[in-house]
Amino acid sequence: MSNDLVSVIILNYNGKDMLVECLEAVFRQTYPNYEVIVVDNASTDGSEALVRARFPKARLLELEKNFGFAGGNNRGMEMAGGKYIALLNNDAVPEPQWLEELVRALEKDPTAGFCASKILVYGGEGLIDTVGDGWATVGVGFKHGKDQREGAAYSQFRYVFSACAAAALYRRSMLDEIGGFDEDFFFSCEDTDLAFRAQLAGYRCLYVPLAVVHHRVGASSRDRSFLFYMWYRNLEYAYFKNMPPALLWKYLPLHLFYMFCSLAASPLRGTTRAFLRAKLHFLLNVPKVWRKRRAIQRNRKVSISYLESIMERGYLIHRLKREFPSGRPARRM
Repeated sequence: MSNDLVSVIILNYNGKDMLVECLEAVFRQTYPNYEVIVVDNASTDGSEALVRARFPKARLLELEKNFGFAGGNNRGMEMAGGKYIALLNNDAVPEPQWLEELVRALEKDPTAGFCASKILVYGGEGLIDTVGDGWATVGVGFKHGKDQREGAAYSQFRYVFSACAAAALYRRSMLDEIGGFDEDFFFSCEDTDLAFRAQLAGYRCLYVPLAVVHHRVGASSRDRSFLFYMWYRNLEYAYFKNMPPALLWKYLPLHLFYMFCSLAASPLRGTTRAFLRAKLHFLLNVPKVWRKRRAIQRNRKVSISYLESIMERGYLIHRLKREFPSGRPARRM
């Protein structure tokens, strides 16, 4: 394996309490050649002083305002010098060989443009957060293996649709071609959108089971209403920007039905207002989304049949069974 420089970007916003364990784990990586960039989204909890005092080897980028997950990471990528770009949440703790395994996987597979980690719930005794992310034809992203226990079924290398950007590795050359995160997403689904653009451009995503990270799921985002608002809104951005015309119109009725089911279930979650605000915001921005869509679709290099083959078809039935396990709405998202 070569010793190409890897840039590890850790985005932080008022995560001082989690940064120490995250950075200590990063500086214990077995891969020999990497730089660490901490991008701070205008924290007010003393995070910057902590990084300067305890981790002087880390490069610190202090932003003047909160640019969100998308904007903050984009600015980190701009100052990164690596052949590979690793993104890691401040609430994630990688095992020592995490980076080495991701780089090894990309170097062995020239068709892969990015890699997904095995992300376990922090302190969850093998409980899975995600083992690579998927995209359903109905127009929604999801996590493979969510809430399952790790085992043989999740110990094999395989191609997936997307990588959760809480812990992922990207070829710099791929990012230079397709662009970084869409900053209109701010946060939520921005990694799915990037993955969709990568797939359209002919880059595959490889799940690497030996690259293990322990994630404090949700620790860096605590405003539940805002989380739902961004998710409901950004799903529409990702769907209407990236689905090729043949698939967009083929699955649009299912997408609309799924949205209707989400609206019907929203009172049980207390998210009806967030849902309606999100969809209205999307409708007001359709012209902007459509301009981006035209540019993306012009650059598509893969066939419709390939794209459809890597999308999950049974997700709607699975989700309905989860929401209505016995004919009544479930209270769990």
